[in-house]
Amino acid sequence: MLMELTLHILDLLLFLTIAFSVAYTVLFALFSLCSRRKIAPQTERQNRFLVVFPAYAEDAVIMGSVSCLWQQDYPTSLFNVVVVADHMKPATLTRLRELPLQLLVADYHPSSKAKALQLAVSRCSEDFDYIVILDADNHVRPTFLSQLNACCHPGITAMQAHRMAKNTNTPVALLDAVSEEVNNAIFRKGHQTVGMSAALIGSGMCLEFNWFRKHVMQLSTAGEDKEIEEALLREKHPVMYLEDIPVLDEKVQTGISFGNQRRRWIAAQLYSLRSLFRLLPTAFREGNLHLIDKFVQHLLIPRSICLCLSTLLTIIVCCLSRQHGIKWIILTGLLYAAVVACIPRRFFRRSLFVAVLHIPLLVGRMVLGLFGLKGAVTHFIHTEHTASKSVDQA
Repeated sequence: MLMELTLHILDLLLFLTIAFSVAYTVLFALFSLCSRRKIAPQTERQNRFLVVFPAYAEDAVIMGSVSCLWQQDYPTSLFNVVVVADHMKPATLTRLRELPLQLLVADYHPSSKAKALQLAVSRCSEDFDYIVILDADNHVRPTFLSQLNACCHPGITAMQAHRMAKNTNTPVALLDAVSEEVNNAIFRKGHQTVGMSAALIGSGMCLEFNWFRKHVMQLSTAGEDKEIEEALLREKHPVMYLEDIPVLDEKVQTGISFGNQRRRWIAAQLYSLRSLFRLLPTAFREGNLHLIDKFVQHLLIPRSICLCLSTLLTIIVCCLSRQHGIKWIILTGLLYAAVVACIPRRFFRRSLFVAVLHIPLLVGRMVLGLFGLKGAVTHFIHTEHTASKSVDQA
């Protein structure tokens, strides 16, 4: 009798814990399927942009990324490109110096993206309207800056472009690409549909320059996008999601890179969770729903872990008790339905179903990575990229 009661309580606790993450996912997945809020374009003013590429050992991809900026249909006098080169080869630096851009060779230690952004802003002697932050592997279309300019309305401090996969050439890269699109649907499009702040993602970001210059020196961790987002929401500046402005991003191609990347993300999320917790009383007092929602997001179980865990527990509970298993079947079915609904139709091909078989292995790497979180939020963890010609666009 005692054993049965213990198992029942354990079943209920696990169910409620996972149900919290599933309910949030399902809710915003549904919102993402509704009509979206669009930013009405404005064409009266042409803004000045500072485009920054923090580049750590990115010799293989940086030339292809900066070349996209010379193809812009936006006046060259209205944007400057800055490459912050850290641990780059002399030959690459020589090639970059031949281009019409500002090259800053890193003089800080240890390496971090936050320090690269601080260096770029501190060496800036001109005034700009907005700063655009791109990763060294990002590619943009010729209309990128003109589209951004059309969305730069007074009162909008931060915007997040639609980051999407540049490559799906391995099962891991394909899963990473799908995961990003699901995140775009739930944490960006779904949120914007109901007037909530979209989530920043680290690149493809456009921020009001004077605001960013005021806050950039406060960045101190490897989760600089989380710190920027917290500062924005603390001051009640919601992030706008620009679904129609794509930024192609290279997806990780191996399980090791995937594990390292997720370890860095989880560490940054836990660090941000502690920071947001201290701000909760003020957020409730001021009715800052954007900040409260961000705290709730950080409480969610990582989606891939949630999928595997709910599936495993559904099988176990159903084997032990069909009666208790019904609620698990419904919960897991809702989670799968929400995720599938957020996946763009172009991904539904045979290679995706083959890639799904790799999920347990990748989740295993994520779980193992949880034991190595110490120092991950303060120490730079580099994600290696390959030459652009070796990847295929999704």
